[in-house]
Amino acid sequence: MLPNLVSKLHSMKDKYMITKPLVPSNEVKTWDFSLAFIWNTVVWFMLMNFFVKIVNATAQRYLKKQQENEISVLKNKSSKRSDDSDNSSR
Repeated sequence: MLPNLVSKLHSMKDKYMITKPLVPSNEVKTWDFSLAFIWNTVVWFMLMNFFVKIVNATAQRYLKKQQENEISVLKNKSSKRSDDSDNSSR
């Protein structure tokens, strides 16, 4: 049984290892747009748009916090100056 199995495996290997001769084709290859390809493209664009929106929202939130910190620092500086000027005039 084992020699028979080995010979079958070798014949299958030989069958699949044979290279097929290349036949030059004179046909013009066309783009193969299938419904699945179009659907996957649409889904890809939707996902990219979603990730871009996430990145933009995160950047805007960071910049808003940074701007609020800068405004609070400027307000503190101006309030200290006004307090100092009020105290010195008395």
